[in-house]
Amino acid sequence: MTGRGTLRLAAALATAALGAVLYWSLRLAYADVLSSRGDRESVQRAVHLAPASSGYRARLSLLLDAEGDRAAATAALQDALAASPLEAAPWIALGLRRETAGDFAGAEHCLLEAARLDRTYDPRWALANYYFRRTDWERFWFWARRAAEMAPPDMRGLFRLCWNAPDGPAATLARAIPDRPEVWREYLAYLVQEGAGPPLASLAAKMAARPQPDDLPVLLDACDRLLATGDGAGALPVWNALSARRLIPCGVLSPQQGRSLSNGGFSSPPTARGFDWRPARVDGVSISRTIADPSLRVAFSGRQPELCEVLWQYLPLVPSTRYRLAFECRTSGIQAGAGLRWRVAGALEGGGTWAESADLGGENWSPGGVSFQTPPHPALARLALLYERRPGTTRIQGAAWLRGLKLGFGP
Repeated sequence: MTGRGTLRLAAALATAALGAVLYWSLRLAYADVLSSRGDRESVQRAVHLAPASSGYRARLSLLLDAEGDRAAATAALQDALAASPLEAAPWIALGLRRETAGDFAGAEHCLLEAARLDRTYDPRWALANYYFRRTDWERFWFWARRAAEMAPPDMRGLFRLCWNAPDGPAATLARAIPDRPEVWREYLAYLVQEGAGPPLASLAAKMAARPQPDDLPVLLDACDRLLATGDGAGALPVWNALSARRLIPCGVLSPQQGRSLSNGGFSSPPTARGFDWRPARVDGVSISRTIADPSLRVAFSGRQPELCEVLWQYLPLVPSTRYRLAFECRTSGIQAGAGLRWRVAGALEGGGTWAESADLGGENWSPGGVSFQTPPHPALARLALLYERRPGTTRIQGAAWLRGLKLGFGP
């Protein structure tokens, strides 16, 4: 064959190959279109066009099962396995079908084969569910942990499943959660959402002891959640661990040593988290910090509600103990007796008021204070700057400056 003939033959073969590629590309694309329609006839045509696709056969199995043709559905799954025996999805589907039929040994074999072929999340999740339904708790916890090791984007379903197992809330952290920061973070976020007290406090304290860069937001969420439920003892170790590592600007608290007030000198802007100051969002009230003093300025426009808390923080206190709160204050446009004062109350609703200061007022810096006694049970309090319009007065319009708050044991 001449050189020119060889070139022509090569060109013809290349054209044929390109044509074959184009043909199969169009055929498979059309099969995708048919499969996406979702009806039995279209999916059967997709299987005919792409007989090697286990996905189309598995989809056909679901349609046949929905129509009540279980024998044909099982046959479609077996065809899918024959077409692609190394894919996990058909093994999982066949395992679930055998479980439904009461063939538990066959179901377990299929699911284990899926996990052998595919070391990703789905086969492990399927096995955890299977053993949960079979109440085989040792194998359940094994596969739940194996699933959690994969750290999928959304682990809430796995966490819920674990919590529904016997002793689930107490056992999940020890038996299903691997020692991986991203999984701990996901589980702590779940506990915050569920409001789980002891497991939440335990995991938050463990994470705060060696925090990762991305842990701070969820640790502060955990601290806030614990405080909202009155668990100051659970929140305090988390807060102190973050403080000790300078991840938050407030100092370490120690109620037994009389250190229960955070940021009393307003040396840093209030973070509105944990045990720090929480400026309330009240119409007609604005709060700003002056750095030179430092002090906090609270301005009232005259349009604020007649009764409102404008600033507050949680206080971890020692039970059955006398305390003394001291502070300095000056005002502009606000007279003494106008209804602006400090209040100490129980942290939870119905905790009652423990003490209130005299009304604040005066153009010059002046000291003030209030003493109170904590109850005999574990004491978590709220210290709040309260405004309540006094009878016979108009709503205040002006500003108050606060500085030098100190709380300690006292008479």
